[in-house]
Amino acid sequence: MIFVLPLLFAFLEQPSVFYSAPERQEVVPYDPASLAAKPIVVESGGVRYVVTGNTLFSEGKIADVLRGAKGPEDAVKRLKDAYQRAGYFLVTIRAAVEEKRVELEVIQGKITEARIVPSLRWFYGGLTNRPSVKTSDVVRRTVDAEAYAARQQERPKVNFSPGPDFASSVMEVETRPIESFAPNPLNQANPWNASVGFGNYGNRFNGRYMSDAQVAYRPGYGLELTGGYSNGWDGLNPYTEGGMFQMENGGLSWATPWGVYGMTFSNMQSAFGEPTAPLYPAVFMQNWQIYGQQTVYASESFRWTMNERLTSMNFVEEGFQGATRLLSQDYGTAQLGTTVSQSFRTFGLPAQIGGNIYGVRGTRLGAFSGVNDAPLAGPGVPTAYFTYYRGNVSYTQTLPKGMQLVLTGYGQISQNTLPIMEYFVLGGMGNLAAWYPGVLYGDTGYISHAGLVAPPSSSGDLRFRGNSSWKPADLGSAIMRPARDRLGTI
Repeated sequence: MIFVLPLLFAFLEQPSVFYSAPERQEVVPYDPASLAAKPIVVESGGVRYVVTGNTLFSEGKIADVLRGAKGPEDAVKRLKDAYQRAGYFLVTIRAAVEEKRVELEVIQGKITEARIVPSLRWFYGGLTNRPSVKTSDVVRRTVDAEAYAARQQERPKVNFSPGPDFASSVMEVETRPIESFAPNPLNQANPWNASVGFGNYGNRFNGRYMSDAQVAYRPGYGLELTGGYSNGWDGLNPYTEGGMFQMENGGLSWATPWGVYGMTFSNMQSAFGEPTAPLYPAVFMQNWQIYGQQTVYASESFRWTMNERLTSMNFVEEGFQGATRLLSQDYGTAQLGTTVSQSFRTFGLPAQIGGNIYGVRGTRLGAFSGVNDAPLAGPGVPTAYFTYYRGNVSYTQTLPKGMQLVLTGYGQISQNTLPIMEYFVLGGMGNLAAWYPGVLYGDTGYISHAGLVAPPSSSGDLRFRGNSSWKPADLGSAIMRPARDRLGTI
């Protein structure tokens, strides 16, 4: 169902010109809705403030803003700041003073002309000729447009300028290439990229040392195709002798104005080696996922997204070189979650706090059994009809000299005994709680991290002396001790 809305809009005809036809509308000096708005009268400090042209704030809100104003200039500032804080960035105020009476005219500006690169036009609909446009309306659309443009190695840039008519503005959206380390002399997007990796992040008994290759192809229209292959090396660790690990994965995703939607597939085969004789356990796993993510709200400092996911998991474990089936778990899950983040400043330095929480519900799709297909039933055994909740929270504080303090915590809670692939794993990459990935796991658990991140730096000096000899000085030598001979020092 999460694909239905994007697919319907996909068949709309797309423009072929470079810029969309400007959307223009004549704006008379007095907007009809603003002219019809009832004047709001506020008495404060012996001055009568008469507010006209307002259709965005309630009468009570206007009264709260102007109560305590210390004169016309303060009243204008208070009222304008209130509109800006509410996100009405096109609103301005002008005043007319006559003795103890101050008339404040609220001018509710509009976007009357939009010049948008055709590829991004469908992201910015519904903004023109609306006096109620907020900053968040533009930012939210730009967040979705960034996800789309990034797949062409571009980013959108939004500019506003005064329009030719009264209270009108022109919005222009263009794209610029994303800066990268790779040279791009033709200033054109690269439709594909690839990466390879090697490390000791595999399982202790079947492939401690892993190599992997990943490739991504972006044909345009917000689409991205991905594929990858991972292989475990059994000869580099005594525990993995005779073991095997292979995994293939692929995916397709589509960035649209209504979110990012996609599907992924992975297929894994794994077998333990000689240290586990004579059991020789082997694992086979197939996993399908369909997912969606939408930006619900976005401002200059706040983000709120929703995500949904449907999965199909088929996990089979065998022993004695395939002679005995030890475990079969064929089930599906439905997941619903939300993510928020807020940026701010602490002690004058940037900081950010964020987190997400989601719930997962499982259901049986096929075989769910134990040794030799024996049914799994009774207390303490895994069930396909499970529910659990998982969440995390993080706080990042920028410190002087480019350092960062990072605090994170995440956990999972469940009242059920979960299938093996739904366990909460305590350990793994970047976690000192475990020497090897995934040695601690369970249905419920939590973990927290605290880290201090410092930017890489290096220093030193190079000296040239009269005898033409040279040497790199020890780190900080110029500070630790003075040079005895400064002749010819550079």
